[in-house]
Amino acid sequence: MVGTRIRTIRTLRGYKQHYVAREVGIAQSTLSRIEEGLREPSYTTVVRLLRVLHCTHEHLTHPYRTQAELVQQVLRDFPA
Repeated sequence: MVGTRIRTIRTLRGYKQHYVAREVGIAQSTLSRIEEGLREPSYTTVVRLLRVLHCTHEHLTHPYRTQAELVQQVLRDFPA
């Protein structure tokens, strides 16, 4: 679930995986595995992702009913 939300917010911001991975300090393949749910991000990686993606921990963990609801909340909290 966290990986899917990271991907949703990344694409909402118009960021490519290679850009986010570089800014966070991880390999693009690592970010890809996180987004696919094949790897859990470390605490440090999550904190860096939140900074780069301009979102909060709640955006990654709150039980939004739909992807659209997540997008609306992110844009409301951190306008593009």
